[in-house]
Amino acid sequence: MRNEILNYFSRTHAQYIHARGEIGTRVLIQILNCQPNENVLEIGFGTGTTLLHIYSNNKKTKFYGLEQSSLMYKKAKARLNFSLIGKSIKLGLMEQKNKISFPANSFDKIYLESVLGIQEGDDFVNLLIEISRVLKPSGILVMNETIWLNTTSVDELLHVNNFCKPSFGVVQCNSEYPYVQNWIDLLTRLNFRCESIIRLDEVKDSIKSEFRFPYRLLSLIYTGIGKIKSILIPSMIKEKKNFYQKMKQINPENKPLMEGIVIKAVNKK
Repeated sequence: MRNEILNYFSRTHAQYIHARGEIGTRVLIQILNCQPNENVLEIGFGTGTTLLHIYSNNKKTKFYGLEQSSLMYKKAKARLNFSLIGKSIKLGLMEQKNKISFPANSFDKIYLESVLGIQEGDDFVNLLIEISRVLKPSGILVMNETIWLNTTSVDELLHVNNFCKPSFGVVQCNSEYPYVQNWIDLLTRLNFRCESIIRLDEVKDSIKSEFRFPYRLLSLIYTGIGKIKSILIPSMIKEKKNFYQKMKQINPENKPLMEGIVIKAVNKK
């Protein structure tokens, strides 16, 4: 699968690439509630902002990350090194698509942000099966994802995905399991118990999750370096313009089609 827009995000050091941005991550961190000596895995860590954000408040938790994109992996390593914690979080590449290279029952908690939603077909189910395998019994899974609204018809979502795939390299969101209830039913079938569902549009901006100094400052500087490149390098300026033009074509009437959801589930195995 091509990941043109994801590669663009990695080159620009983009952070919080999901519904409600940092607010969504704050909700996820609050629900994840990391504890000392827990093993916690992020799948699809992007440029590493959330890992750094969580680590800044939980230095006694053992953090791991897996990423499928070699470019995202490289940028995340650079962010962590720039923020002086390059050796504190263990990052790795997924050598096989949606295969988690850890033994069964390795992790107390696993979280994802805007990763499951862009999986297509069997990949969606297979990744959840792998997550269940490496989660400990009663382990926690937290997902910060953008999911189709119930008011979005199947025809509409297929139209969007059929436009997004060739334009951006990824679908907007899974079409085989389009709605929140479909996700819940699938999780239940795979022996997860859904404990909570939070709709991010209903969350107030005042929710707290500190990104402590100096990590926040260093991370912002690293992100800023990427943004400067995006406005100075002609090829990146052109690429950004092209993406924005295509985005306007997806939904010219600006009709609400999706919503940000944070789901917490418990592994019942």
